[in-house]
Amino acid sequence: MGGLKEPLQIIILSVIALAIAFGGGVILNFYKYEGDLYVDTYVASFMPGGVLEESYEYAVRGNYTMLYRLWDAPLLYRQNFSQSYVKALDINCSYIPYVKDYYGKVYAPSHEYEIWERAFFNEAGCYNPAGYEPGNYRVEYRYVLYPPVHYDASTYHINIKLASRHIPYRDFTIIIDNSSGTIGKIYPHPPMDVKKEGDKYILHGSSPRNALLEVEMLLNAPPPGFLERMDGVAEMVKEENEAYYMKYAVASAFSAMMRYLTFLFPLIIFGIYYVHGREKRYVVPRYLSTVPKRRKPWEVNLLFKGDATTFDMHGFYATLLDMEMRGILEMRVDGKDVEIRVKEEQEGMDFYERNVFNFIKKYSFDGVFSTAELKRYIKSMRGRSYELSKIQRDFERIRRVRDGSRFVVNGRYIILKFFALSLLIFLSSLAAFLLRGSAYPVLLDATVYSLIFSIQFAAMLPAPSTLFGRWKRDYYKEKMEWDSFKRFLLDMAHLEKYTDEDISIWKEWLVYAVALGVGKKVANRFRKLNINVPEVDMLPYIYIAFASTNNTLASTTSSSSGGGGGIGAGGGFGGGGAGGR
Repeated sequence: MGGLKEPLQIIILSVIALAIAFGGGVILNFYKYEGDLYVDTYVASFMPGGVLEESYEYAVRGNYTMLYRLWDAPLLYRQNFSQSYVKALDINCSYIPYVKDYYGKVYAPSHEYEIWERAFFNEAGCYNPAGYEPGNYRVEYRYVLYPPVHYDASTYHINIKLASRHIPYRDFTIIIDNSSGTIGKIYPHPPMDVKKEGDKYILHGSSPRNALLEVEMLLNAPPPGFLERMDGVAEMVKEENEAYYMKYAVASAFSAMMRYLTFLFPLIIFGIYYVHGREKRYVVPRYLSTVPKRRKPWEVNLLFKGDATTFDMHGFYATLLDMEMRGILEMRVDGKDVEIRVKEEQEGMDFYERNVFNFIKKYSFDGVFSTAELKRYIKSMRGRSYELSKIQRDFERIRRVRDGSRFVVNGRYIILKFFALSLLIFLSSLAAFLLRGSAYPVLLDATVYSLIFSIQFAAMLPAPSTLFGRWKRDYYKEKMEWDSFKRFLLDMAHLEKYTDEDISIWKEWLVYAVALGVGKKVANRFRKLNINVPEVDMLPYIYIAFASTNNTLASTTSSSSGGGGGIGAGGGFGGGGAGGR
């Protein structure tokens, strides 16, 4: 990507970010409303006297034998109980209806042991021993609810939790019969519109996987249930729900904001680029036949070959050629072997050249460095991890250089700050979801989209260091000049004009061509122009010999190492929800 113009790089990164946003949105929606088992339509009718009728249309897309409805409250079958409970009256379905009650007793026309073995406590459902074929199946339940009833001198309060742990409900309708005229106020959880049709209240919507579905009511007459005296019921319920609705609005707004941020991410990175990464404009010739600046080859490789902070072996190869031309080293090729003899150390060698000089000297045998001999030496160290690690450290000194901060403001650190901020947002969202996700299902969206937001920033980290940063002083101009010089070296028509130049000029061009990563291509052009530079024929063998030595070290080291192992929302009576197994 480093060779592309910056606006094109921003476009590519924007496409990647949008793909992450769309992909994450699809996965989130699949988790919330899809899967191999979900409820297509759920209808609940709550009537005077505490009667609850439920109709589930299960959509089966996988292998299931039991479609059920689980309760968090004690479930009894046509029996009474000493505390708040749910009494199951009837189950209608096409196969074997069953109840496994609070005590673990199973009520079913057949297959009692199989049901007992597999069903949860407080579960009602429909069992098909042969398994359900893919399709839709309706199961109807009828109960009487006996919830806790809080009351004071004038008001009675119940909170009916219809679902909390359940498969997705794609469409639900809750019908509350107020023909008795006892209902004074309804508070749905989560917030939703309540429509009044005659003497009925209608609630409609969809409920994602494991989301709260609850109806809290204030009444002027006692319903069936277990009475608990509490002063100021109406005021307490009102305050709790006003606080809940306000918090839910905040959570919804935050969730919407995170969703918009993920899909507007291209604008965010463009803004970062505009503020931190945009470079000054310079006019530079398309082709440049002179070396822009006398820099060491390794430095040219580090700064101007690709990313301004990435060094590779081409910088090492170019340094070898340069040190040979300066009389520090003497190289020759013998078949697939490259031999190097140290001639003399010179004043003025920088730290990297000294690392190369010391490496060649340290691994010389009888005064001659040989890639073939070095490979044999490495192989002889097989199984000796400590010695191999020392060789690796020596190789690292010639393979790795990280010293570009003097020339560029590294944009990765800028992106890293935004990534850290996005990660903090994600962790905060995750904590909120884990603590209150059931009562505030919208927090799932906030958590997922904040995670996507973090992933988007993480995906920006591999971008070139100068994309979201910038070159210091006038180094960007020099970078453009080196690009023009590389373009010149690859253009035969321009090279032909300089065939009469001194051989030292061509040698210098070859060194910088290697440093810029186009050594092979430029060497081929030199051959076609009959430029007599000995290093042209030597270059392919240098590449092959040192690459082979690197591979030998990597494979030997790998084989020598061991393995290791190393009152309000959510407070309602009932709970549970639909499922299958």
